[in-house]
Amino acid sequence: MEEWQKQLVGKWILVTHDGQYDAWMKLKGVSWANRKVAAGLPAVKDVEIAEGVVTHTYTLLKMIKVKQTLDPAATEPVEGSENGDRVLLLARWDADTCSLVFHKTFPDRQLVETMTNAVSEDGATMTVTLTTTSKGGQSVTTVDTFSRARDSKRWSSG
Repeated sequence: MEEWQKQLVGKWILVTHDGQYDAWMKLKGVSWANRKVAAGLPAVKDVEIAEGVVTHTYTLLKMIKVKQTLDPAATEPVEGSENGDRVLLLARWDADTCSLVFHKTFPDRQLVETMTNAVSEDGATMTVTLTTTSKGGQSVTTVDTFSRARDSKRWSSG
């Protein structure tokens, strides 16, 4: 495993959503009231890697969890669930951008999403770029910024 891959491991606290967050959630079918509530809630992203398999857990308000476990070496998507929607997932490492990229297809909503997770050089900040596109071609990109939790342990080979 490369050093930049190890930097993803740990607990990350949401700092900001960019201005497209509401449009992104609307495209995903989230109601107006739920969009307004979710935009202000604290969120945590936890990334673990064991034997090449990545476990990515996103927790909202310390109780709503989306947990996805993927092998970036897999060539076929894994079926899962995200917020009650069926999702087909693939993950891959992108050495050119030093990031972990998730490809998500929501067949029932006819949406495709790419989520790129990249850690800053100093290992303190993770930037998550989400681009979601509908079957009709409407596309929204949003950028979330996370900071490494103070109590989060960085990768340790020992």
